[in-house]
Amino acid sequence: MHRSFDLTPGVWNQRCTIGIPDTGGLKEMTLKTMLEKHPERVIRKAVWGMIPHTKLGRSLIKRLRVYPGNEHPHEAQNPQKMA
Repeated sequence: MHRSFDLTPGVWNQRCTIGIPDTGGLKEMTLKTMLEKHPERVIRKAVWGMIPHTKLGRSLIKRLRVYPGNEHPHEAQNPQKMA
């Protein structure tokens, strides 16, 4: 998997709080462990911080699809020539 982003060295060990949807509680993890377990959550949380926290932002984040690897179920467009 190709990951390319820059972080300051201290950020890797800082704890961030995430909400757990199943239990409704909060859990603290470091960025390093979150990238190992759930890399898609790191990207989703970063995107959520950049979009407006309104109805529009919530609808945008629902449509965001993040996959942890290079494989995904979507195919590229394959246009056909019209005769």
